[in-house]
Amino acid sequence: MGVIKSFKESDLDGDYGGICGMISLQNGYPVDKVLVHNMNRVLAHRGPDDEGYYFTDKIGMGMRRLSIIDLQTDKPV
Repeated sequence: MGVIKSFKESDLDGDYGGICGMISLQNGYPVDKVLVHNMNRVLAHRGPDDEGYYFTDKIGMGMRRLSIIDLQTDKPV
C-alpha cells in the first residue's frame, strides 16, 4: 500500500466539505479503517455538519459535509 499524496492540515484551507480514502491493491491487506477515520477527522473543519464512511476489503472512503442551506436535510453522499 502506498500514499499517493499526503497533506498537512494547513493545506486544507476553506470550508467546502471533503472526501478521503484509500485503496488496497495487495491481496491479504484489507483497508485500514482506523487510518480512514483519522484522515476524515483531519477534514472535520471542512464539514462539521455530517460525516459518512464506506468500507469493503479493498476500498475505504470517508466524507465530511458542510450544510450551507438547510441543516435539517440529511443529504446522501
